[in-house]
Amino acid sequence: MIKYINQINEYINNLSIWFCNLVLATMTILTIIQVTMRYVFTAPLTWVEELTRYQMVWLALIGSGIILRNNAHLRITFFLEKLPPKLLKVVSLLLLILASIFLLIVLIYGITMVKEGIRIQAASIGITMVLPYLAIPVGALIMLMHTLQKIIKKMKRA
Repeated sequence: MIKYINQINEYINNLSIWFCNLVLATMTILTIIQVTMRYVFTAPLTWVEELTRYQMVWLALIGSGIILRNNAHLRITFFLEKLPPKLLKVVSLLLLILASIFLLIVLIYGITMVKEGIRIQAASIGITMVLPYLAIPVGALIMLMHTLQKIIKKMKRA
C-alpha cells in the first residue's frame, strides 16, 4: 500500500514541478511583453496583470506542495530540538495530523469557493473565477496527500 502512495506522490510531485516551471516561464514572458508594450509602445495590455496575478496564486499553492514534500518550508525548531527523541516523534506526528486537519478544512472551503466562483467574472480576462479559485483546493489536496504520506511513514517507523 505504501509503495503505491509513494508512487502517486512522486508522480504528483513531478507533475507539480513541471506545472510550476511552465507557469513561471509564462509569467516571465508575459511580464516582459507587458513592460515592452507599456514603455516602448505606450499601449499596455489590460489583461496581463490580472492573468499573472492568478498565475502567482497557482504558483504559490502548487509550489507549497513541492516545498512540503521536500521538507524545505520555513520552520522554527528551537523547541523541538529540546525534546527527547521519543517525545519528538510524538509531537512531530501530532503536528502532521494538525496540518492535515487544517489542509482538509482549506480543501473543503476551497471547493465551496470554486462553486461560488461560477457566478463571478474576472475583470479583465472575462473568465469565471473558477480557474483562479481552483488553485486553493488543488494546492490543499496536493499538500494533504504529501502530509498523509509523511504520517504513514512516521507511523510505520514507530
